[in-house]
Parts: sequence; structure tokens; C-alpha cells
Amino acid sequence: RPALKRRPTIDVQHGNAVERQTGIVIAGSAGQKIRSTATLLGQAAMFSGLEATQKDDYPITVMTGHSLAELIFSRQRIDYTAIESPDHLLVISADGLKKTRDQIQRLADTCTVYADEALDLPVTRARVLRYPLAKAAAETSRQAIAVIAIAALLHETGLFPLDALAQAISTFQKPQIAEVNLKALRAGAVLAGPPATP
Repeated sequence: RPALKRRPTIDVQHGNAVERQTGIVIAGSAGQKIRSTATLLGQAAMFSGLEATQKDDYPITVMTGHSLAELIFSRQRIDYTAIESPDHLLVISADGLKKTRDQIQRLADTCTVYADEALDLPVTRARVLRYPLAKAAAETSRQAIAVIAIAALLHETGLFPLDALAQAISTFQKPQIAEVNLKALRAGAVLAGPPATP
């Protein structure tokens, strides 16, 4: 009888700079590994001592249309998992933009939008940061575009260390996939420029 494979445990090994409950929305396309990358981000948050929730939204069609993930991070227990107004919105494809266009128009000026430079965003009060996400993904892996985007987000905000995301990737992914995503993580950090100062 084969032994059951034990899942790795998550022990707090990093700090964080999350001062209040924080909502992040990642909007992309089917096939861009949005949901699995969001899960890695949640695991990285847990490695950093945070509570985390994840809700996904995608059509029933396979490999077409949008793929969207909502994450909430908090130092306290999270009882309500809906995000009325996100603090950070990542828009990495035309499908993701189509799904979130109305939301972007309603965003408060407290939100930051991280968008691929090729996307034509609607007028918004939110702060907008544009990155060549697709170009960077073409140089690493097209399926790693979400990793590049969230690495840029973490590097820019300092919510918790990129090392926590690297740890989640190394812990929960197969070595071959982890190698690609660690490369993508470094690419995202480079796009974001100098790290956030605490």
C-alpha cells in the first residue's frame, strides 16, 4: 500500500507591511495560469504571516475568455470575502480588461492599476502603472505573465517580500515549472524598478 504523499506545510518565515485588509484582483485570459498564480500569491502571503482568501471567476468554455482571481490579505481573520473596491488591480490581457472595464471606471483614487502597456484602459481615478508584461513574458514564458505581473506588484508595494513568493513557487511547484516561474519573478521585479521603501 503506497504511503500518502504529505503536502508541504506553510510556516511563517517572512514579515509583511500589510496594515489593513487588502484586496487584489488579477484579470487575464484562460490559459495564462491566473488561478494557479493567484494561489501561489496567497501561499506567499501565508508564508509572510497573513490570512488569505481566493475567489475565482471564469467562463465554462475551456481555454477561451477571461480568467479572474480575487485575493484578500489581512493580519486578522477574514470573514467577508467579496472585494467591493480593490486596492490593487492587475490587468494583463484584453479578456481581463473586457471583464473589468466597468470596474476600472468606478475605481477610487486609492486603487493602483497594473496594466500591460498595450491595453487601452478607460478613464479612471485610480493610479495607473503600465508595464511591458507581454514582452517580458515572451522572453521567459507566455504562461508566466501573471507571475511577472504580481512580482512587479510586490516589488512596487512591498506588501511582503518577493522571497516569500519565490518560496511558494519552490515549495508547491514541480522543479521544471518552478524554474520558469522564478525566472519570471526576477523579470517582474526588474520591470518595477527600485523596490518600495518601507
